[in-house]
Amino acid sequence: MKKLIVLVVGLLAVPLIWTQAQSPGEKEAVQQAVLDYVEGVYNMDPSRIERSVHPDLNKVGFWPQKDSEGYASGKMTFARLVEVAKTWNKDGKLLANAPKKITVFDVQDQTASAKLVAQWGTDYLHLAKYDGKWKIINVLWQSQPLKNSPFGKKALTGKQFSQSDFQKLRWLEGTWRGSAIGQKVFYERYRFANDTTLETESFGPDQTLTRVKGKGTVVILNGAILHRSESGVWAATAVDDKSIHFEPKEKVSNSFSWEKESSDVWLARLKSPDRQGKQTETVYRMERVKH
Repeated sequence: MKKLIVLVVGLLAVPLIWTQAQSPGEKEAVQQAVLDYVEGVYNMDPSRIERSVHPDLNKVGFWPQKDSEGYASGKMTFARLVEVAKTWNKDGKLLANAPKKITVFDVQDQTASAKLVAQWGTDYLHLAKYDGKWKIINVLWQSQPLKNSPFGKKALTGKQFSQSDFQKLRWLEGTWRGSAIGQKVFYERYRFANDTTLETESFGPDQTLTRVKGKGTVVILNGAILHRSESGVWAATAVDDKSIHFEPKEKVSNSFSWEKESSDVWLARLKSPDRQGKQTETVYRMERVKH
């Protein structure tokens, strides 16, 4: 009798843990939903976003601010994600080795959770089953951690430049008309805002220079010269009195050089991989616009 009492007490002392076996088929379905999500953006296929994401999507993201002081944040709706998927890789920013690592943490009969490592950073996802299909309903995203980002001070290692190196770019100041074989004419303006920042503006084909199409900066920060635009970040690897060369740093895959020919002409040499991964070069001739 005493042995029975001890056994019962011992069983009561052990916590009861209810487990539910994950169906291999359900786990694969969750993985496929996440794969549709990432490849829908990579391959500019919004139909895969519509297939894998719920219209009530709640996506919150965090990314380094341009002044390297902490992070900025923002939200993305389902409609906005569909639009992003249509153009995300339009300029060839997808890296040849772009990751799409999917980890499924848990799958129950109606809910699941997963993690995605992609070119833009890390997504933590919640999924729910609607009409028998898995849909992504919540996403918490952040870009590469600040210490690994070109916006973070600890990341700026490698080639070191001085303030005098940065001032060698003064020849870029002015308004320029760009042209290349098989390309439309476009206009750009370069202006030093201060001793550490060169501001750029692009106007597309607008020769009146009244409608700004895009903006960017070239800055020197802790010995690194970075070119930052709306599409990504490049880091300078070489600078002299007549040229500067940039390699991809974040969210981009192309490299380029700016080479001075005279006070009124310079060349922009853009190298980027095609769909087969082969490097192609486009040379733009930039001529000073004289007012």
